[in-house]
Amino acid sequence: MLTIIAILAKLFGCAARARIFGYNMKESMVIGLGMNGRGAVELVVATVVIKLSNELLKANRITEPLLTQEQFSAFVLMAFITSLITPILLKYHVFRSCSISEKESYCVLASEEKKRIAKNA
Repeated sequence: MLTIIAILAKLFGCAARARIFGYNMKESMVIGLGMNGRGAVELVVATVVIKLSNELLKANRITEPLLTQEQFSAFVLMAFITSLITPILLKYHVFRSCSISEKESYCVLASEEKKRIAKNA
């Protein structure tokens, strides 16, 4: 559930903001999809919260942790899943929203990139 909420919140939150700044709906969705891969930020925040929680527990300032290990594990899983699906969804949506001439340019760029990667490997 956490992963679904994270995906939808980033997708629609970023897309809505992009619409406010004048992007069309397709461009806004690309921006929203692109932001889904930013799960590492949540991991940094969760790590800081766990460290703070441990310090407060040791000082007897709180009686229960602010973030449990199970909750932290859910954040790690969410970050992994969103980082994994972002390039797949982004490629699909960008390719689907392109005009025919843009698709041709995209295919040429993708082909050149594959050749460059193969050459360097």
